Amino acid sequence: MEEKPQETILCPYCGATIQTDSVYCPYCGERIKPIEYPSELKGIAVFEEASNIFSKNLSLCIISLLGMIVIFALAFLIIMPLHLTYFKSFEEAVRAGLIAGVTIAIVGIFVYTFIEGWITAASSDAIQTGKAKLSSSLDLVFKKFAKLFAAAIINVFLMSPMVAWLLLAPVEVILKFGLSTYYDIVLNLIGVLIKTLFMFFIPMLIVTETPFLSSLVKSIKLVAETIATDSSFVLIIVFYFLLVSLVDLIPLIGSFIVFLINLFIYPLVVLARVLYLKVNFSIF
Repeated sequence: MEEKPQETILCPYCGATIQTDSVYCPYCGERIKPIEYPSELKGIAVFEEASNIFSKNLSLCIISLLGMIVIFALAFLIIMPLHLTYFKSFEEAVRAGLIAGVTIAIVGIFVYTFIEGWITAASSDAIQTGKAKLSSSLDLVFKKFAKLFAAAIINVFLMSPMVAWLLLAPVEVILKFGLSTYYDIVLNLIGVLIKTLFMFFIPMLIVTETPFLSSLVKSIKLVAETIATDSSFVLIIVFYFLLVSLVDLIPLIGSFIVFLINLFIYPLVVLARVLYLKVNFSIF
């Protein structure tokens, strides 16, 4: 009795002919079949699974580190001219400092929009194949450049009231009210709400081919559904955003702690959000 010939496919990585039931390519060693997960992961279980994936893909920290290096370098280029400039009055110096600060904040929004897109793309690889591929995921980010740029524009628009306040209000008013700790806390709380509302937006842009506006609307709907069905997951995300915002207000060591959070915790939180979309909403 003749054996039925086994069906074959081409490995998407090396192009070799392999059997359809292969989990790994025997030639290049890449995983062919996506990793299977439970039909549902909720709350802390999402972060436990994400931590397991992250521990095997610490290269995701490299992306976050590159983002911080770029922001620090650009901030240095923006701030340095201030030290070489003679100001006629204290108010003029404060105004120049405010303009520089707002510029750095806007630059940071654009840089970290693309960094989050890159981490998302690499995380989707890690979730499906067990291995984050930094090079190919960066190619995907370039392909989604226009969408990510538009997302950064939206983020800048959302912070425009604060920008208008800092740039248009009289310096003496800003010094009295605008730079107080309480004012910073209020702004940070508003920022936390906005970040939570849009926590699925960048992942949606990266892992799907959904049009930009549709991705925006759908991501907000998914957040609303998550709040209704899995409040513990949302509370963990909110706690993370609050932690970053409030720790940054701590004198001296605050910036260093935020650096460590951005280096190690930020990629994990992005990965957890991508994993949530994969498992609970079957987005990709």
